[in-house]
Amino acid sequence: MRPLWKSLSRTSAITLALLATLHAQAPTPTQTALTISPSTAGTNTAIVLTARVTSAGSPVHPGLVLFCNANAAHCEDAAILGTAQLTSAGTAKLHLRLSPNTYSLKAVFQGTPHSPVPRQPSTSATQSLTITGLSESSVGPVTATTASSGRSNLSAIVGGLGTSPLTGTVSFSDVVHNGTPLTLGTASINALPTKAQLSPFTLATYANSFLQVLSGDFNNDGLADLAALAYDDNNQDQNLGTSNLVTLLSNGDGTFRSTTVPLTTEFPPAFASGDFNGDGILDLAVYDAFSCSITPMLGKGDGTFTAQTPTSIPSCVGPPVLVADINGDGIPDLMLSGSQSFSNPAILLGKGDGTFTLTVPASSIITWPPTVLRDLNGDGIPDLITTSENYTSPGIYPILIYTGNGDGDGTFTLKSSIPYPHYVNSLDVADFTDDGIPDLIVANSDSTLDLLTGNGDGTFALKPPVSLPGALPYQIAAADFNGDGKEDVLIASTATAPNGPANLKILLGNGNGSFASPPISQNTLSYQGFTLGDYNGDGIPDVASLLYTNNLSTTVFTQLVEHTKQATIDNIPLQPDTDHVVTAHYSGSTDYKPSTSPPFDLITFPNVTAKLHFTSTGFVYSRVTNTYSGTLTVTNTGSSAIAGPLQIGFTNLPATITLANPTVPKNEGFFTIPGGLLPGKSAQILVRFNNPFNASITYTLVAYTGAL
Repeated sequence: MRPLWKSLSRTSAITLALLATLHAQAPTPTQTALTISPSTAGTNTAIVLTARVTSAGSPVHPGLVLFCNANAAHCEDAAILGTAQLTSAGTAKLHLRLSPNTYSLKAVFQGTPHSPVPRQPSTSATQSLTITGLSESSVGPVTATTASSGRSNLSAIVGGLGTSPLTGTVSFSDVVHNGTPLTLGTASINALPTKAQLSPFTLATYANSFLQVLSGDFNNDGLADLAALAYDDNNQDQNLGTSNLVTLLSNGDGTFRSTTVPLTTEFPPAFASGDFNGDGILDLAVYDAFSCSITPMLGKGDGTFTAQTPTSIPSCVGPPVLVADINGDGIPDLMLSGSQSFSNPAILLGKGDGTFTLTVPASSIITWPPTVLRDLNGDGIPDLITTSENYTSPGIYPILIYTGNGDGDGTFTLKSSIPYPHYVNSLDVADFTDDGIPDLIVANSDSTLDLLTGNGDGTFALKPPVSLPGALPYQIAAADFNGDGKEDVLIASTATAPNGPANLKILLGNGNGSFASPPISQNTLSYQGFTLGDYNGDGIPDVASLLYTNNLSTTVFTQLVEHTKQATIDNIPLQPDTDHVVTAHYSGSTDYKPSTSPPFDLITFPNVTAKLHFTSTGFVYSRVTNTYSGTLTVTNTGSSAIAGPLQIGFTNLPATITLANPTVPKNEGFFTIPGGLLPGKSAQILVRFNNPFNASITYTLVAYTGAL
């Protein structure tokens, strides 16, 4: 029913707690059986995993079922393909799509220690699933480094949208002066550990300002969709604005088709998803900041929803909205953790019919975003991880661990207060050491990341920090981005330098509590939060983010995650004083289609960049033409003349930025100074960038002498 990709931010966190054995009222034994239909299928085929849970031959309901990779050591994190609630028939269904491979799967019923009839957990026998066909591949532009005089090393990154290992060969070819392609050499894909990268942006703009977006399969077609809360602000009075629910149903390629329906809520800044009435369809719970209430919206299975009666929230405790089975009865509950000023969070215990009963913890609980619910001590009851400002100790921001009491009423007890010396911007929970015990990954406001490894009892040991030079992380999420079964971290960050670009980094986990260095980094368009979901059905989580282009519209940009390998040929002679057009062709394999890189202009004219000084002035953004224009001044700082034509190139531009007026459109584009430059002389170039999203512009300048 629901692929388990997580989205954490300072305004929202959705975490599904995993129930396990709990000795209470002598739980009765259960049996779980798994069927897969079809058990053999081609790519882009929706597969249905059905778990049937019984006790003494009778169907069990309610409860949660995990669908897992049976080959993994633990049914957790990346090993979980998805989860589903048991219906009244005692069945739980997960719809999903996977890339070509052979899979061993099992279903795990988590037990219900506090349901009217407590049930023991149980695990199904392993079943096999075979997906046939070929996954998509891609080859990035060729990169070149100088090996020796007149010789170069050429490399290309091959990406795969799938879970099978990348194998095969890459051949490099060169075209000079529009002549016949010349093969430069062929190399096998290296055997180094698999990496990951984000594909180019897929963009779509929608009316209204989106307040929050989350992922989920809202029409049960096996692909992750998006749901967004939108608010149309009234220019005269913001209290008269209108709110809408926008559902973006996935097309399977990173694009979406949208439907918009009005909401009865006045100002909905946050929501969460879960199957609140046990019918196998995802529902929503929408928080209204004006009326201080939660409105359940029951899913119809086609991406639309029906609003139910709202529940008032005392003291107007606000988001984030968390989902977990807090009292262990097999029914998802809600928590509004609010902020420290309200102290106790609000807990709404699910009744299993889409309605909730409000309860307030008897003991005082201090919460401060970010807040997460997850079973940390293995007792099957979700625990609460939050942060707090300790005003009696300046510079200390404790991480608070509250353990679920497991008494069936959703109460918590403070287990530990970790004296943490950093302000916490974001945190997530995952097993980074592959020992079956959850760990904490924490993003700090001082350009560092900390891993706290779990001891299995709700306490933690702090590992050495991971430095993120030049980046201020504001959101992180744990997932397996390169398909190796080990937890990685996606980091959204701003730049420490003024007006620097937003950035997404993938920090690959080694499975032992350490991370590969350096992180894989890519500039992005937005400082807003992201959500994860498998939008193309390859079994690897992808990324969707928001960009507020103005007060009236929001752009959603998605990036598919590819796992990658590299191929390199070394010491290749290239004709000097020439414009080479180099491409790389991937042969494909038994698992992946062949693909070819875009052409890359490799210039072997003399590079004179070091002899020049560049200054830019007067750059202004035009909202009418969506362009950014100014003047680039080029000065010859050397003691000798630079012969013409002098070519000034702009490289490494962000994905959505292009030069609007280049003289020579090579790579990102070049401007020509026909007569070159005498010593100490300058030339001015009028530069105009196409910048439709008013994104930060960064580039690298390079200069050559010669006619391109």
